[in-house]
Amino acid sequence: MPAPPGSIDRGILKLHEKIRNESRVKPTALENLIEKMDSTQLMELIHPVAGNVEEVKNAKPLMLVIDAAELVPVCGLLFKNPETYFDMLTCITGVDNGHEANTMEVIYHLYSIPFHQSLMLKVMLPRENPEVESVTTIWKSANWLEREVFDMFGIAFKNHPDLRRILMPADWEGYPLRKDYKHEETYRELKSINRNWPEYILTVIETSAIHIQRR
Repeated sequence: MPAPPGSIDRGILKLHEKIRNESRVKPTALENLIEKMDSTQLMELIHPVAGNVEEVKNAKPLMLVIDAAELVPVCGLLFKNPETYFDMLTCITGVDNGHEANTMEVIYHLYSIPFHQSLMLKVMLPRENPEVESVTTIWKSANWLEREVFDMFGIAFKNHPDLRRILMPADWEGYPLRKDYKHEETYRELKSINRNWPEYILTVIETSAIHIQRR
């Protein structure tokens, strides 16, 4: 005798729900299995290879400042150590602190899937000819992330396998997110748009409001 219409679909849905319920781990039980390192423990762990380590107060997630020369050993330790296992490099941020500070920053956003823990590592670089060692040998995701920072800030990543622009054209002049960047008037004989963006956006909003009132 054939099954009633729709009964098979309902049976599959009930089976899926049963599997989800049986495989679901209660948050309290999961938290008991995970022992995250606090800031003091992390600093003690990396101190032998990092030397000077400084915690940035009130940063969320935890941010540690280390010497640029020790970046690769520190990252390698955090990746390989079974008590931390930061298996993901999710983002790299570049910062230009301007002429007065005469420094630049590179911030690495790390995440550990098994420990559900985030960590930021920051290195300080001189603004003139900034460079730091690539971490592509540790995390493959660093390849494009480092290229983005290079493209926008001009920070070089030594021993990167393919360090070239990724967002801007190969023949673009300058680094758009540096504070001293000057917008080119033309590109390949085409006139570029160089607007005072805050004033332009305000004009667009005011024009739109007038247009809506007239309707």
